Amino acid sequence: MGNSNFQKPTLQEIEDFAKSKGYDRLNAEKFYDDHERRNWLSRKGSPINWRTAVMHEGYKMKMLHQ
Repeated sequence: MGNSNFQKPTLQEIEDFAKSKGYDRLNAEKFYDDHERRNWLSRKGSPINWRTAVMHEGYKMKMLHQ
């Protein structure tokens, strides 16, 4: 990856972060697998900010299940 500062999260980090934000419906394993498959890169090829991505996915899940 181009950004040497990027450290991919563990599944546990994703689960813990999602729970800390109240996103209990987020499927952390699917999130991890999807991003692992893409090497943690955005569609434009830059490393993603996984915390922002978790919040985005968590928000979408929350809105779908209101």
